[in-house]
Order: sequence, then structure tokens, then C-alpha cells
Amino acid sequence: MIKLLNTGHLVSTLPAPRISTATNHRACLIRDEYDNSVHVHLKAFPARSHALVNEIAGHILHHAAGITTAPRAWVIILTSAELAALFPHAKWGKDHRWPCWATEHIAGAPINAASAWTWADELATWTDTPTCIALHEWLWNIDGNAGNLINTGRGEFASIDHADILGGDRWTAKILRDNTHARFYNKALHIAWGGTPNTAQRLAARQAAAQHGAMLERSWPNIRHWWQSLLKEKDMNAAHAFLTARAAPDWIMNRL
Repeated sequence: MIKLLNTGHLVSTLPAPRISTATNHRACLIRDEYDNSVHVHLKAFPARSHALVNEIAGHILHHAAGITTAPRAWVIILTSAELAALFPHAKWGKDHRWPCWATEHIAGAPINAASAWTWADELATWTDTPTCIALHEWLWNIDGNAGNLINTGRGEFASIDHADILGGDRWTAKILRDNTHARFYNKALHIAWGGTPNTAQRLAARQAAAQHGAMLERSWPNIRHWWQSLLKEKDMNAAHAFLTARAAPDWIMNRL
């Protein structure tokens, strides 16, 4: 469950290594809703970006699919002054309050995207690979690169960074309508399965995709709870229609 934290919950920054290529990303300590200190990865996005709503939906749907991702997440409100201290290169206005994204730190080693090929064998046999590939195809995740996976040990991984689902953070209702069935380069498919799944892999991905309709139905009230405060109604409706169309039975059949 994603929680809302108002101003006053940011404690400090941490000298932790980056695990995200997001521009405005810092490892931080925050106080959660129970007043406990939590190590998080905090991201702030430009006003016209849809990255925050993408992160919210991606987080909810990854949990619904059973794919390991950040165990907890927050929409945290930061002031312009706090953001200016965190990300001085960007403009945050004066006396503004910005909704930002914070996810609980996952212990493990981020995969270096530049050496993704060295992980191909392990990713090919990761039990969540078919589910992850099918989810990326459904959500139009254009940035499912290996750098968005955390190696948590013993052949297991966690998937992070969902800001570029729906074709990226600059989508519009028209873009989604025009690209409902458009093909794209599924990076996870190419990293783990070389772009061409074998018969067993294809079947596993299709079986995972068969669950998308039910997943969306279960998850939509939670997604809508957040989206209705962050999106115009026409954009929210277009995104829902996009996800619904791509979750249709057998939609995946001519793609994987």
C-alpha cells in the first residue's frame, strides 16, 4: 500500500550509491507514517512529467503480479526549499509543495546495464522473468533495461524504476490512443531471452499475460485513488482504456 507523507518527513540525505538513472534521485532517510526512520530512494519530477503517476501504477501492478519490487512506497510532499537543497540544478519555484516519490531501499547489487549480457543466463532462469517480460509488454515499458534490476542473491532479482511505462513520462491521451497496439523494443525480452523466446518461454509469458485483465480489475481502485488527484480526467480515462485494451484475452499472442 502506498502512503502519503506530508511535509516534515524528510530527515537527511545518505551517501549511498545510485541505483537509478533518474536525474533528480537521491538516497535519503525519511520518517514513515509510524515515525520510524527508513532508507529510501527519493525522486522528484518536473511539473509536466507523468513519471510520478507511472511509478505509482507500476509499483501497484508489480506487486499485483507477484514480482519483487520495493516493499513499501510513499508519495512524499517536499517544499521548494527542500528540493532546492537536494537538486540545486533544477528550478522548483518559491513556497511550492511538490509531490515526490520515495521507495524503500532493496538490499542487493544493481546490475550494470552496460554489462547486462553477463547476466543473461541467470535472468533466463529467474522464475519471474516470464511475468516481468509480459508485464513490460502490457505496460509499454520502454526502459526495462538491466540497470533497473537489483540482484538480491541466489538467482533472485527485484525490479525497480517504473517511470517509463506507458511509453515514457511525456505521454498524452492522444499518444496512448494512437499507440494502443503499437510494437516496441522490449528490453527485458532481449536481455533475458535474446529477443526470441523458445516455445516454453513463450508459453510462460502468455500464461502470465492471461492474468493481466484480472490484475487490472483488482488494482484499478488503488491506482485511480492516486491518479484522480494527479491527472486530468481525460488522461486518466485514456490510460485506463490503454491498459484495458492491452490486457484483453489473447492480445499477447501475436507479440510473444
